[in-house]
Amino acid sequence: MRNLFILLFAVFCTKVNAQAPVWEWAQGIGGSDSESEPAVASDKDGNVFLSGNFFSTTLTFGSTTLTNDSAGIPDMFLVKMDNSSNVLWATSAGGNDQDRAFSVAVDADGNCYVAGSFKSPSITFGTTTLTNASSGYDCFIVKYDADGNVLWAMRAGGGSNDFPKHIVADASGIYIAGYYYSPTITFGSVTLTNTGSPDLFVVKLDTSGNGLWGQSVNGGTFGSEIPVSFVSDGAGNCYVACRASYGTSVIAGTDTFTYGAKGCGLVIKYNTAGNLSWSTQLDPAAWVYPAGLAVDVADNTLYLTGTFGDTSFTFAGTTLSNPITEPKVFLAKFAGDGNELWAKSVTSDHDEVGIASVVVDATGNCFVMGSFATYPIAIGSDTFQNAGEDDIYMAKLNSNGDVLWAESIGGVDYESPVFITADAHGNIYATGQYRSTSLDFGTASVSSAGMGDIFLAKLAPGTTGINAAESNNEIRIFPNPTSGEFYVQGTKFNADDEVKIFNLLGKEVYFTQIPASTSNIRIQISNMVTGVHFVRVETENQIRIERLIIQH
Repeated sequence: MRNLFILLFAVFCTKVNAQAPVWEWAQGIGGSDSESEPAVASDKDGNVFLSGNFFSTTLTFGSTTLTNDSAGIPDMFLVKMDNSSNVLWATSAGGNDQDRAFSVAVDADGNCYVAGSFKSPSITFGTTTLTNASSGYDCFIVKYDADGNVLWAMRAGGGSNDFPKHIVADASGIYIAGYYYSPTITFGSVTLTNTGSPDLFVVKLDTSGNGLWGQSVNGGTFGSEIPVSFVSDGAGNCYVACRASYGTSVIAGTDTFTYGAKGCGLVIKYNTAGNLSWSTQLDPAAWVYPAGLAVDVADNTLYLTGTFGDTSFTFAGTTLSNPITEPKVFLAKFAGDGNELWAKSVTSDHDEVGIASVVVDATGNCFVMGSFATYPIAIGSDTFQNAGEDDIYMAKLNSNGDVLWAESIGGVDYESPVFITADAHGNIYATGQYRSTSLDFGTASVSSAGMGDIFLAKLAPGTTGINAAESNNEIRIFPNPTSGEFYVQGTKFNADDEVKIFNLLGKEVYFTQIPASTSNIRIQISNMVTGVHFVRVETENQIRIERLIIQH
């Protein structure tokens, strides 16, 4: 019974002890002109990688100043910061035309991958120069080591405009999703054929840039298929959310979907070999726009955010209402096999609500971030008033879709969140664009240096556990997920402090006492089975229970 109590407490403690968010820091990135299209990723040590594009003549990160020789035309940049926002290194690339980074990913070794498109006749990364095969946009994929050195760079594409909008990485390789106008597009040995303009592509490369497999989503001569979000589950499977328009039907592998009256929203899963696992069409009777995807690797479930603009949207047998027929944000959940589990409205009946990004943290909670304009917006029990033009909203929801807290962020001008991610320590990183003179995150703020800047902000995890508010010994458990080991870190442990691990049945599978006067202990778990466990750290004045995901 005691073990059962511990397990139930572990499941519910996040909800019981959810606290208001604390933004640990925020950074404004900009020069005299505009900066755009930021993306963010983090490594296992909590370092942060931010990619984007700068129109300004110069862009400064710490002691490094990047130069754009064609001011007013974008060059790409990449910067690495530690978890306190100190700049470790920064780099850029570009020619005499538009060269843009769209997405960034980090592997388990701390290597960084950036996907983008270049319109310049050539672009150089390190000692590698890529040559454009057309007068349009070609794709580039570049790999950096943890110190910012270029390991390799490759060109991909065809004879027209091709855009690799998303990149993710896992132990088996890197995955890229985008769309292409070229008649064919080639990534190494992988060539895909376009049936319309544009088609969606998903490609997998190994960590050396060699093509492994590729798939297209086709909509015929006039169909347009755009990937709006792309994620992997760390086990070799990947998921793409697609918005299709202007056609009559869409083909994904062996599945064909007929357009509804207002377009077509799809969610598609590919397995490790690149074959279609499943695909599904969102309510064809509704105007529905998929926006963000996130995987909870603990139970292989998938979350989807989006907006619907009709009077109703039906998912998993539940119909969400929208009486004013303006965009309304929803959060939906799929099982690993594609079965629809539930959907809930995140925002109130309201117009001018922007699409939302979503991420799942190590404890199974969802963070949803989007924008809203003009009118007040209600999320859970909170109502927010816009301070100017578009403002930002952020909400934390549990695994059942219940709102735990929400907040708004905004200035007198335009703010737009673009991307949100989580690290292994429970921190959330959000990035986007803003035009307000200043942007207030409560405990942190940023100022604008030009016409439109980028923000990067870190949300610290709330303390979770018994008597957490009374404890002066903050406990961290990381990395999470993990494979062979993890660390328990505190200010100073005493002789009677202990660590226990329980499986999903509530059975204790590990116990150790923490050596006195230490602040860090390493726990070996290489012999434990893959799946969800619960770590219980008990000290003199605190009990910390956290869900631990083990992946071998």
